[in-house]
Amino acid sequence: MTERFRPFHAKILLVVLHLVGVLGILGFFEGFVDANTFVRLSPFNLLLTASLLFVFVAVRARLFVFFLACLLIGFLAELIGVQTGLPFGEYTYGESLGPKWWGVPLVIGVNWFLVAVGSQALLRLRTNDIWIRTIGAALVMVGFDLLVEPVAIQIDFWHWSGGEIPLQNYAGWLLVGLIIQAVFAVVFKKEEANHRLNPMALPVLAVQLLFFAALNLML
Repeated sequence: MTERFRPFHAKILLVVLHLVGVLGILGFFEGFVDANTFVRLSPFNLLLTASLLFVFVAVRARLFVFFLACLLIGFLAELIGVQTGLPFGEYTYGESLGPKWWGVPLVIGVNWFLVAVGSQALLRLRTNDIWIRTIGAALVMVGFDLLVEPVAIQIDFWHWSGGEIPLQNYAGWLLVGLIIQAVFAVVFKKEEANHRLNPMALPVLAVQLLFFAALNLML
């Protein structure tokens, strides 16, 4: 499969997927498909994007272990958050992220996975120090959430009690990000050199950042 479907093709697919998503959410296809339909396709976008990270990676089994860890950690963090207000603050999920269990979208852990892998790849360009990478990648995850929050509220991903994003949310993101990045360091401890070969990690992060930056400017 990878002989015919190369990283270049995957990157083109990634860009087209998110470009169509931006245009659809902004109403460019309103005569054919309404903007809300594109918003409701977000879970499929997340799953397809995540699948692209598995196509070319050399340590697929360990990446899958990390994927499962992100699903579990992300869901539990959000479940505690929705039920108690810790560690993020008081919020509820809307309908745009698909089916929910105990008020938490089942797909939410996929988002944590995508941001974590992309953030780790970015830090690997700068340093080989595992502690700096772990902390730095967690901080990048917080920066990603800063970009996402205004858009998420507008397209019914989630809503904050009182209508304002609490500073506590970013502290919560840092805490969960550190946990996830620490798990990454453990899972890939013996395969660091091979994991650097995943050509999709940085493109995924870059396209997601551009996706939310565009929506921040235009919504």
